[in-house]
Amino acid sequence: MANTQIRALCAGLLVTGLLAGIGGWPAAAQSGPFRAGERLTYDVRWSAMLAALTAGTVTLEVTEQRTPDGLAFGVVGEARLSETLSRLYQLYYRADTLVDARTLLPLEGSIHSEEGRRQRTKVTRFDRAAQRAHYEIRTATVVTRELAVPMGVQDALSALYVMRAMPWAPGEFRIPVSDGGKLYTVVVTVGGREQIRTSLGTQMARQASIRVVEDGVGPVDRRLDLWVSDDTRRLPLKIEVDLPIGSVVLLLRELA
Repeated sequence: MANTQIRALCAGLLVTGLLAGIGGWPAAAQSGPFRAGERLTYDVRWSAMLAALTAGTVTLEVTEQRTPDGLAFGVVGEARLSETLSRLYQLYYRADTLVDARTLLPLEGSIHSEEGRRQRTKVTRFDRAAQRAHYEIRTATVVTRELAVPMGVQDALSALYVMRAMPWAPGEFRIPVSDGGKLYTVVVTVGGREQIRTSLGTQMARQASIRVVEDGVGPVDRRLDLWVSDDTRRLPLKIEVDLPIGSVVLLLRELA
């Protein structure tokens, strides 16, 4: 298996676990669908491997943080290859974001990757008053970029949690996202209810198709579907994304 395929797979693990101008979000940490202490663990299946084998693991965890401006959520997403694939190539991804608990808007986000001996960290800091984002990428050097962003912009990881706080009635909503120094619009089309089976049992879920549009470029050629539990928690039960190397499916294994 080529190293480029493995890199694409691990990036896909994080993207799937993770991914307009909306002025505000359902406020108040106390009324949101997630809480500090929540930890979700996903098994990852890859169509290029036997169905019974796990290609990797994704974890998503929420902690409570204090900032000078008040309460915030610290959200961490980690993606690791399975032991079998790790023998072929060493690869690890970690995404962090600090989200204001009142507005559910990110204050700062980062993505750290380790690919063999190469390490890279991307950091985005948001200036809400100025509607600007400061982006930098750290390798052996540091490259920076400033960009204008809409009022309700999210980062890739916080967008997943904001989706859980949105109304999940059939229809469409949009989320502006800043990632990698670029702007995107995530278009979420909510469909019907269906049963989803995971290690936690069979649950009714709401399905949504997600389309990503890069600002000034156009749609990203990648299909992504999400199923969340049809209750107040809106747990992401299943995530499926099509990659050039095949489809990747995340299924919820553990909830803590």
